[in-house]
Amino acid sequence: MGEQQQLLSDRFEPLNLVELLSEDPLLVGTFLGLLQSLFKFALRDSSVGHGDGRLLRPRAAWLQNESHRNFFIAQWQKEPGEFDIVVVNLSPWDSQCYVTPRIKDLARGQWEMSDRLGTDQYLRSGREMKQPGLYLALKGRQAQIFRFRRV
Repeated sequence: MGEQQQLLSDRFEPLNLVELLSEDPLLVGTFLGLLQSLFKFALRDSSVGHGDGRLLRPRAAWLQNESHRNFFIAQWQKEPGEFDIVVVNLSPWDSQCYVTPRIKDLARGQWEMSDRLGTDQYLRSGREMKQPGLYLALKGRQAQIFRFRRV
């Protein structure tokens, strides 16, 4: 653990959200409202829940790694040249997989991949997303929402 991480962990106790919410029922409504606002912000102008939606099948990232079975992956597309993918690692363990988005002409060109819950952006080859596929690695119980736009 780095020195800065150690200093932070010495100063802050981990927050048990379930415990906190069970102690004060009024916080439940506040917390749910905050979550709703967060998701509305993160999903503004998104195709999640709109347009053509489909489940995607994750594949093993390498031989003898069965963690791809821990993923739920859904894709939505409402406009040509852009789509969104929601990825959830349902297990408590870090998991990895490959997945191939089901998009017409996926292999043609480059795609900008933006993390809708953060600020990270990546450039992905359509050809590589087609074969071997888009590589995903998520921590246990982590979820990600990605926006893809052809560039």
